[in-house]
Amino acid sequence: MVDMGIITKVEVRGDQTVFVEMTPTFTGCPAIKMMENMVVERLHEIGIKKAEVITTFDKPWNSNKLTSAACFV
Repeated sequence: MVDMGIITKVEVRGDQTVFVEMTPTFTGCPAIKMMENMVVERLHEIGIKKAEVITTFDKPWNSNKLTSAACFV
């Protein structure tokens, strides 16, 4: 999700709280909730006790958000 440019912001808030903002590739994406849950689960796996993930379309996703690693997948 990072290489695809879906994760658009990560902030550490307080001692053990991480805030993540994501913008899926399109508003009708059926995997939005699954991706939010995957981010929370991964953060828990690495020891983050509290994670907040929000989805926003304030700045729409576009292919310019792809990293060079995503272009070779």
